[in-house]
Amino acid sequence: MLELMKKVDVLVSGELEDANEKFRLFSSDHEGVAVIEEEYTEAKEEFDALTENMEELKHRVYHDDSRKNRMLNTKQIYNIALCGACELIQVAAMAKKFDDSAKARGEDLDGSKY
Repeated sequence: MLELMKKVDVLVSGELEDANEKFRLFSSDHEGVAVIEEEYTEAKEEFDALTENMEELKHRVYHDDSRKNRMLNTKQIYNIALCGACELIQVAAMAKKFDDSAKARGEDLDGSKY
């Protein structure tokens, strides 16, 4: 798991770099929260879709549905999990951007000035 986390950290850094090229730092904590919440909501939607598909897969397996139907379901699960992982990478990147933005405004992470 540690090796995977290192790889994901590289992806988060790349996503943050891309975001910083396209968009300025957050001008306030309120703006940062709004952006993080947007990414969180998108990640949660993927997780909710994953939950539904897992329930469907279990139903199909427990009721001896055709292997073809189960494979269609696992392909959906794969795609949803991949999209969810991407959304969570964006959440992590925006959390880092939140901290970077506060530092750039001269604020310590607890809100006090440096």
